[in-house]
Amino acid sequence: MTLHQLRIFRAVAHHLNFTRAAQELHLSQPSASMQIQQLEEELGTPLFEKVGKRVNLSEAGRVLEGYVHRVMALLEEAREAIGELKGLKRGHLHVGASTTPGIYLLPRIMGAFKARYPGIEVFLEIANTRQVAEKILRNEIDLGFVGGELEAKGEVKAELYLTDELILVAAPGHPLAGRGEVRPEELSGEGFILREPGSATRELALKALEGKIEVKTAMELGNPEAVKQTVAAGLGVSFVSRFSVLSEIAEGKLVVVPVRGLSFKRPLFILSHRDKRPLPLVEAFLECARSVEGLLR
Repeated sequence: MTLHQLRIFRAVAHHLNFTRAAQELHLSQPSASMQIQQLEEELGTPLFEKVGKRVNLSEAGRVLEGYVHRVMALLEEAREAIGELKGLKRGHLHVGASTTPGIYLLPRIMGAFKARYPGIEVFLEIANTRQVAEKILRNEIDLGFVGGELEAKGEVKAELYLTDELILVAAPGHPLAGRGEVRPEELSGEGFILREPGSATRELALKALEGKIEVKTAMELGNPEAVKQTVAAGLGVSFVSRFSVLSEIAEGKLVVVPVRGLSFKRPLFILSHRDKRPLPLVEAFLECARSVEGLLR
């Protein structure tokens, strides 16, 4: 049973005339008759009854007619759905991200994307860089956004996305606030609010300060939001991602303390599967992501 045979059957059932059905489908009448005969042989029962020159559906033909209408309707629905997907009217996109891009960049990108393409659902999963790369390999997500050092291997493609920067922040009333640039040695004795051991942010900051000052740990916290709130409360200073404090700096809840001679920069990458052809909705999301600088003002 082929779609070609079902289309011929539908036309003959509609016209109850083989010649008119063949003309509608741009076939010869013998060709249409042969296809119906093959279909009847496969099903083991006649689909039409001939009474004189009149052609009528048999009981089996009436049963098949109902199913053919449903099959053709589903095919048309499939065509429309694929057309909408290509036109970015519907679809699903799965994105993975490590902490900094996942909390501070992706929500803004997703908001801009949703405003342009309201029919597409975007699902975001936050995990560490290694887990995001593994999900790309297993085809569980379409794109990954990660930070820090990354060694792309095999089927994982890593595209340099943005450069993040760690900056020293303090509460507006802190003695270092408003002083302008400070020397690294002036940070000796300051209480630092640090992320938990194993955090890429913590390791980058400690590595940059190594040999310059002895870092005094005032508190260790496992959440970047908790770090910001603790610093804003005047309980210490901290090195944080520039992206993570844009709102707090704009609102005057935190201030940046420039440190002479220290540079804390790290790359952010977009991960994708090297052998997977990007869908139009993936390319549209990447277009929004690459305009992120405008979204972060």
